[in-house]
Amino acid sequence: MSKPKMIGPYEVVKSIGRGSFGIVTAVKDENEKIFVIKELDISCMNNKEKMNVVNEIRVINKRYII
Repeated sequence: MSKPKMIGPYEVVKSIGRGSFGIVTAVKDENEKIFVIKELDISCMNNKEKMNVVNEIRVINKRYII
């Protein structure tokens, strides 16, 4: 059996989507709870786009369980 792909402490369940700035991935924790991780590549963003990311982080800085 192959070793599961991990993002930090989370096991990757599946890729949800990919866009211009990054990817969204469904993951699960050690208790089998499912979360979504949004990974962004800020190296290709201008300052306004980076500030939008900072504002988004402020809004969604908690775990949301669906």
